[in-house]
Amino acid sequence: MMRNFFRQAFAFFLACVAVFISSPTPAEETIAILAGRIIDGKNVRPLSETVIVVKGERIAAIGDREIIPSGVRIVDLGSSTLLPGMIDGKVFKEP
Repeated sequence: MMRNFFRQAFAFFLACVAVFISSPTPAEETIAILAGRIIDGKNVRPLSETVIVVKGERIAAIGDREIIPSGVRIVDLGSSTLLPGMIDGKVFKEP
């Protein structure tokens, strides 16, 4: 079970590296990322068979396959699960 989790996590990591390294102009390129499940932190259950459309450096849309614009690069992560990264996990504010 854990071995499968680490394989999927490593595959996701490699896919992310490939997306960002191979992009010559990230500010203009549009990418559609296909994933088995997405945990977005807003819904109670994970979204299944979902697409994330990324324009430049920002997420433009999340939905089903119908939202994929024509002519964009598609990254298929298979049955992998995507979830938001942790940003500023330990932040100290001045009083």
